[in-house]
Amino acid sequence: MLYAPDERVLISGDALWENGFGIIFGALAGDATAFADTRATLEAIARLDVRTVIPGHGRVFTDAGAALERAFARLAGYEQDVGRVARHCAKVMLSFALLERRAMPVAEVEGYVARVPILRDINARHLGMTPRAFAQWLVGDLERAGALAQREGDLVSRGA
Repeated sequence: MLYAPDERVLISGDALWENGFGIIFGALAGDATAFADTRATLEAIARLDVRTVIPGHGRVFTDAGAALERAFARLAGYEQDVGRVARHCAKVMLSFALLERRAMPVAEVEGYVARVPILRDINARHLGMTPRAFAQWLVGDLERAGALAQREGDLVSRGA
């Protein structure tokens, strides 16, 4: 993060977005301090006099207080169930892959989630699904959220 006190501008990177924050990878790896570290970062932001936030993702925003409320609520949910972090991370990883690739054959998703280390590890450590069930869940959840669509046997990102 970078804070310019005279301008009251916070460049928050992944520490604070308008509707959340970046993935807490440490929690996925079993780091016992990951959630506390995230909470400490949010508390540090809350102590600043911020007028404008320039996040690492999303639009610039001015209501840091409301964004912090949402972030603290999300963090509390993650602290209660690390599986929520795992599911969120898996969806983000597949979404980013589709943004980069532009498309992925639906038939390849099962192999992809079994082959890509972070997805394979998230599933093995936190979700315990078969690769087929994991792929089906990911695709279905991202379709319901409107993040991707199926076209002519391919998955495509709605963000592209």
